[in-house]
Amino acid sequence: MSEYLSSDEEKEKLIEWWKENGRFIVTGVALGLVGIFAWRAWTNHLDAQAGEAAVVYEEMATAFNSEDDAKANELLSKITTDYKSTSYAAQAYLLKARNDVESKNLTEAIKSLQSAIETSNDAQLTELANLRLGKVYFATQDYAAALASLKKVDKDSHKALVEELKGDIHFAQGNILEAKAAYEAARVAMQESAIGDPNLLQMKLSDLGDK
Repeated sequence: MSEYLSSDEEKEKLIEWWKENGRFIVTGVALGLVGIFAWRAWTNHLDAQAGEAAVVYEEMATAFNSEDDAKANELLSKITTDYKSTSYAAQAYLLKARNDVESKNLTEAIKSLQSAIETSNDAQLTELANLRLGKVYFATQDYAAALASLKKVDKDSHKALVEELKGDIHFAQGNILEAKAAYEAARVAMQESAIGDPNLLQMKLSDLGDK
Protein backbone atom coordinates (compact mmCIF):
# COMPACT_ATOMS: atom_id res chain seq x y z
CA MET A 1 0.00 0.00 0.00
CA SER A 2 2.87 2.40 0.81
CA GLU A 3 4.04 2.41 -2.83
CA TYR A 4 0.90 4.43 -3.72
CA LEU A 5 1.57 7.14 -1.08
CA SER A 6 3.55 10.30 -1.71
CA SER A 7 6.59 11.12 0.41
CA ASP A 8 4.65 13.70 2.43
CA GLU A 9 1.83 11.25 3.04
CA GLU A 10 4.27 8.63 4.25
CA LYS A 11 5.78 11.14 6.67
CA GLU A 12 2.36 12.02 8.02
CA LYS A 13 1.52 8.34 8.51
CA LEU A 14 4.81 7.81 10.36
CA ILE A 15 4.21 10.83 12.60
CA GLU A 16 0.71 9.61 13.44
CA TRP A 17 2.00 6.10 14.18
CA TRP A 18 4.72 7.50 16.45
CA LYS A 19 2.22 9.64 18.34
CA GLU A 20 0.11 6.56 18.99
CA ASN A 21 2.90 4.09 19.79
CA GLY A 22 6.04 6.06 20.61
CA ARG A 23 5.40 6.42 24.31
CA PHE A 24 4.90 2.67 24.66
CA ILE A 25 8.22 1.98 22.95
CA VAL A 26 10.05 4.50 25.12
CA THR A 27 8.45 3.09 28.25
CA GLY A 28 9.34 -0.45 27.24
CA VAL A 29 12.96 0.45 26.59
CA ALA A 30 13.16 2.34 29.89
CA LEU A 31 11.71 -0.60 31.82
CA GLY A 32 14.12 -2.95 30.10
CA LEU A 33 17.09 -0.80 31.10
CA VAL A 34 15.81 -0.56 34.68
CA GLY A 35 15.51 -4.35 34.78
CA ILE A 36 19.07 -4.81 33.51
CA PHE A 37 20.51 -2.36 36.02
CA ALA A 38 18.48 -3.90 38.85
CA TRP A 39 19.68 -7.40 37.94
CA ARG A 40 23.30 -6.27 37.82
CA ALA A 41 22.95 -4.53 41.15
CA TRP A 42 21.42 -7.66 42.69
CA THR A 43 24.12 -10.01 41.35
CA ASN A 44 26.81 -7.60 42.54
CA HIS A 45 25.17 -7.63 45.97
CA LEU A 46 25.16 -11.45 46.04
CA ASP A 47 28.81 -11.57 45.00
CA ALA A 48 29.70 -9.12 47.75
CA GLN A 49 27.71 -11.15 50.29
CA ALA A 50 29.47 -14.35 49.29
CA GLY A 51 32.87 -12.69 49.55
CA GLU A 52 32.15 -11.35 53.01
CA ALA A 53 30.73 -14.69 54.15
CA ALA A 54 33.86 -16.49 52.92
CA VAL A 55 36.02 -14.28 55.12
CA VAL A 56 33.85 -14.95 58.20
CA TYR A 57 33.84 -18.69 57.42
CA GLU A 58 37.65 -18.78 57.33
CA GLU A 59 37.76 -16.94 60.65
CA MET A 60 35.35 -19.49 62.08
CA ALA A 61 37.48 -22.39 60.85
CA THR A 62 40.56 -20.79 62.39
CA ALA A 63 38.73 -20.36 65.70
CA PHE A 64 37.72 -24.03 65.79
CA ASN A 65 41.27 -25.11 64.93
CA SER A 66 42.50 -22.95 67.78
CA GLU A 67 39.89 -24.57 70.07
CA ASP A 68 38.29 -21.19 70.62
CA ASP A 69 34.75 -22.56 70.50
CA ALA A 70 33.19 -19.40 71.94
CA LYS A 71 34.62 -17.29 69.10
CA ALA A 72 33.73 -19.93 66.52
CA ASN A 73 30.11 -20.11 67.68
CA GLU A 74 29.89 -16.32 67.62
CA LEU A 75 31.05 -16.34 63.99
CA LEU A 76 28.63 -19.18 63.20
CA SER A 77 25.78 -17.02 64.46
CA LYS A 78 27.00 -14.14 62.30
CA ILE A 79 27.17 -16.24 59.13
CA THR A 80 23.79 -17.87 59.63
CA THR A 81 22.16 -14.51 60.40
CA ASP A 82 23.88 -11.97 58.17
CA TYR A 83 24.74 -14.31 55.29
CA LYS A 84 22.03 -16.94 55.48
CA SER A 85 21.29 -16.61 51.75
CA THR A 86 24.80 -17.78 50.84
CA SER A 87 26.07 -21.36 50.69
CA TYR A 88 28.45 -20.56 53.55
CA ALA A 89 25.61 -20.76 56.07
CA ALA A 90 25.11 -24.49 55.46
CA GLN A 91 28.87 -25.04 55.19
CA ALA A 92 29.32 -23.36 58.57
CA TYR A 93 26.88 -25.81 60.14
CA LEU A 94 28.81 -28.70 58.56
CA LEU A 95 32.01 -27.34 60.07
CA LYS A 96 30.29 -27.00 63.43
CA ALA A 97 29.08 -30.61 63.18
CA ARG A 98 32.61 -31.85 62.51
CA ASN A 99 33.83 -30.04 65.60
CA ASP A 100 30.93 -31.50 67.60
CA VAL A 101 31.92 -35.03 66.53
CA GLU A 102 35.57 -34.42 67.37
CA SER A 103 34.41 -33.20 70.78
CA LYS A 104 32.29 -36.36 71.11
CA ASN A 105 29.16 -34.25 71.44
CA LEU A 106 27.00 -36.30 69.10
CA THR A 107 23.71 -34.75 70.18
CA GLU A 108 24.97 -31.33 69.10
CA ALA A 109 26.41 -32.83 65.92
CA ILE A 110 22.94 -34.09 64.97
CA LYS A 111 21.47 -30.64 65.55
CA SER A 112 24.21 -28.99 63.49
CA LEU A 113 23.74 -31.38 60.58
CA GLN A 114 19.96 -30.93 60.66
CA SER A 115 20.51 -27.17 60.54
CA ALA A 116 22.85 -27.61 57.58
CA ILE A 117 20.19 -29.58 55.72
CA GLU A 118 17.46 -27.04 56.51
CA THR A 119 19.69 -24.14 55.46
CA SER A 120 21.25 -25.62 52.34
CA ASN A 121 20.10 -24.66 48.86
CA ASP A 122 22.72 -26.91 47.24
CA ALA A 123 21.70 -30.50 46.47
CA GLN A 124 25.22 -31.91 46.71
CA LEU A 125 25.86 -30.28 50.08
CA THR A 126 22.49 -31.52 51.35
CA GLU A 127 23.34 -35.10 50.39
CA LEU A 128 26.71 -34.83 52.10
CA ALA A 129 25.01 -33.58 55.26
CA ASN A 130 22.52 -36.47 55.17
CA LEU A 131 25.36 -38.97 54.73
CA ARG A 132 27.18 -37.54 57.74
CA LEU A 133 23.95 -37.45 59.70
CA GLY A 134 23.49 -41.16 58.99
CA LYS A 135 26.97 -41.83 60.38
CA VAL A 136 26.25 -39.89 63.56
CA TYR A 137 22.90 -41.59 64.08
CA PHE A 138 24.68 -44.93 63.63
CA ALA A 139 27.20 -43.93 66.29
CA THR A 140 24.33 -43.18 68.67
CA GLN A 141 22.75 -46.57 67.79
CA ASP A 142 19.65 -44.89 66.38
CA TYR A 143 19.60 -47.27 63.44
CA ALA A 144 16.16 -46.36 62.11
CA ALA A 145 17.10 -42.68 61.91
CA ALA A 146 20.42 -43.59 60.28
CA LEU A 147 18.71 -45.60 57.53
CA ALA A 148 16.15 -42.83 57.03
CA SER A 149 18.95 -40.31 56.48
CA LEU A 150 20.71 -42.60 54.00
CA LYS A 151 17.52 -42.92 51.94
CA LYS A 152 17.93 -39.22 51.11
CA VAL A 153 21.37 -39.80 49.60
CA ASP A 154 21.05 -41.08 46.04
CA LYS A 155 24.07 -39.65 44.21
CA ASP A 156 26.18 -42.35 42.56
CA SER A 157 29.30 -40.68 43.93
CA HIS A 158 28.18 -41.57 47.48
CA LYS A 159 26.88 -45.07 46.72
CA ALA A 160 29.90 -46.98 48.04
CA LEU A 161 29.88 -45.17 51.38
CA VAL A 162 26.10 -45.39 51.70
CA GLU A 163 25.99 -49.12 51.04
CA GLU A 164 28.89 -49.80 53.40
CA LEU A 165 27.18 -47.86 56.18
CA LYS A 166 23.93 -49.70 55.49
CA GLY A 167 25.88 -52.93 55.90
CA ASP A 168 27.26 -51.74 59.24
CA ILE A 169 23.77 -50.85 60.42
CA HIS A 170 22.26 -54.18 59.35
CA PHE A 171 25.12 -56.07 60.97
CA ALA A 172 24.63 -54.15 64.22
CA GLN A 173 20.95 -55.10 64.10
CA GLY A 174 21.80 -58.75 63.53
CA ASN A 175 20.43 -58.74 59.97
CA ILE A 176 23.29 -60.71 58.42
CA LEU A 177 21.81 -61.32 54.97
CA GLU A 178 20.96 -57.65 54.55
CA ALA A 179 24.44 -56.69 55.76
CA LYS A 180 26.11 -59.02 53.26
CA ALA A 181 24.00 -57.68 50.39
CA ALA A 182 24.85 -54.10 51.31
CA TYR A 183 28.57 -54.86 51.60
CA GLU A 184 28.54 -56.58 48.21
CA ALA A 185 26.82 -53.55 46.68
CA ALA A 186 29.44 -51.34 48.31
CA ARG A 187 32.25 -53.45 46.85
CA VAL A 188 30.86 -53.08 43.33
CA ALA A 189 30.43 -49.35 43.81
CA MET A 190 34.00 -49.00 45.11
CA GLN A 191 35.35 -50.69 41.99
CA GLU A 192 33.49 -48.17 39.84
CA SER A 193 34.23 -45.04 41.85
CA ALA A 194 37.50 -45.77 43.70
CA ILE A 195 35.90 -44.30 46.84
CA GLY A 196 36.20 -46.05 50.20
CA ASP A 197 38.57 -48.64 51.64
CA PRO A 198 38.15 -51.99 49.82
CA ASN A 199 40.49 -53.78 52.26
CA LEU A 200 38.40 -52.74 55.26
CA LEU A 201 35.25 -53.71 53.40
CA GLN A 202 36.70 -57.16 52.64
CA MET A 203 37.45 -57.61 56.34
CA LYS A 204 33.83 -56.84 57.13
CA LEU A 205 32.65 -59.38 54.57
CA SER A 206 35.07 -61.96 55.95
CA ASP A 207 33.76 -61.36 59.48
CA LEU A 208 30.32 -62.38 58.25
CA GLY A 209 31.73 -65.75 57.19
CA ASP A 210 29.08 -68.18 56.08
CA LYS A 211 26.38 -66.65 58.23
